Amino acid sequence: MKKNLRKTILDIVLNVFVPYAIYTILKKYFGFSEVWALTACSLYPVLDIAFEFFKDTTLNFISLIVLLGTLSGILGAFIGGDPKLILVRESFFTCLLGIACFITLFTGKPLIFYFAREFVAGKDSQKRKEFTDRLQKEKVFAFFRLITLAWGIVYLVEFALKIFIVYHFSVSLSLIIAPISTYFFTFSMLSWTLWYAARRQKKG
Repeated sequence: MKKNLRKTILDIVLNVFVPYAIYTILKKYFGFSEVWALTACSLYPVLDIAFEFFKDTTLNFISLIVLLGTLSGILGAFIGGDPKLILVRESFFTCLLGIACFITLFTGKPLIFYFAREFVAGKDSQKRKEFTDRLQKEKVFAFFRLITLAWGIVYLVEFALKIFIVYHFSVSLSLIIAPISTYFFTFSMLSWTLWYAARRQKKG
């Protein structure tokens, strides 16, 4: 547990400060424009995900979302435009996730179910099947619908806050504040989800 916590904290620190350092160095010492400095610093999470992929030969659902979001930001650089708009484009998939949460409320598998299965069952095919089978129970399905609704609201709020941060602060400051706000929302919701799941489990 302590080892995983240390790794999580290290990942957060690296994902906040490494892109900022790359952006600052390229812009200040190599004369990169804001657009291309942002593009270069956004490559760090891509390389991090690629390293994890070659190590485990798998790409989990969460990593895929991060990768798609980052690639959309890189694509924005080639299209051209405002650097602040590129920062917002990187969170475009956060908005899509929020919308997807609401859409999947009307399907047999609310979106957060997939995240939960990844977290609980990992790559174990038997555990994944057992976890999926539990969704047939009415109370379990209702639980995932409520959790998905809550996450959908938070995803959209986080996206709106990202827009506010990007357009009210400098690019360099946004590179620090925006990821921290994202981690704050994510860990707050994870804590609430785990607390609520334990509470429901106690009640049977």
